[in-house]
Amino acid sequence: MQFTLGRLAAKALQELEQRTRSIWYRYVRFAWMRFGRGVVFSGPLHSLGSTGTVIIGDRAFFGPWVTLSVADGGALVVGNNVSINKSCVISALKRVEIGDGCRIGENVSIRDNDHRISGREPILGSGFKSEPIVIGANVWIGRNVTILPGVVIGEGAVIGAHALVNRRVEPFSIMVGTPAKKIAER
Repeated sequence: MQFTLGRLAAKALQELEQRTRSIWYRYVRFAWMRFGRGVVFSGPLHSLGSTGTVIIGDRAFFGPWVTLSVADGGALVVGNNVSINKSCVISALKRVEIGDGCRIGENVSIRDNDHRISGREPILGSGFKSEPIVIGANVWIGRNVTILPGVVIGEGAVIGAHALVNRRVEPFSIMVGTPAKKIAER
């Protein structure tokens, strides 16, 4: 691979931008969150109205436009060496845990809560229901996956792109479809 001065300059500027963003997020913008060492932010991170506990492990990677929403009394725990790619949304009313070494593709939605539907009462006034989500270590979640409240995904599982995960996933299972169904084991 041939390196030109332009490529080296672009890489240096990108590195400077990521380091500056990391310092800004860690010590100013999201000072209430706990970040491990070597966390990388490749673009803007959003955390609107979050007042709960957020713990990010060492060497986590956040793509641009990731949104973290953690309610008062809720918790988001992200393990070491986790990558969360662009435009993902993670919402914790109670608790979302993501194990070490997980890979999460673009546009993934992980939400431990949903609106209650109560008779003819307006949706807005129905409140929320919530069940914790646990994602084991070394799980690969493809792009555009939706993970619903109460789901437990076992270690080493693979969730194919565009899947809707609405029930427990056994360790080392390969799941695809809407709703997600097991098609093989690793």
